[in-house]
Amino acid sequence: MHEQYAEYMRGNSPHEKVIRRDVSRTYPEHEFFREANGRGQTSLFNVMKGMVDVSANNRHF
Repeated sequence: MHEQYAEYMRGNSPHEKVIRRDVSRTYPEHEFFREANGRGQTSLFNVMKGMVDVSANNRHF
């Protein structure tokens, strides 16, 4: 599973633009997510990108 996640992170997703837009709007008042491209937003983006890619490839999550 770890290798599969790393593979998804290396690849491009057709959903990246939408995920990036939504990540910046997630918990804007919370310190962890406030900084654009900061640790919080980057972490959330990575998780969301992995989930979307896995879901799209497996038809279930």
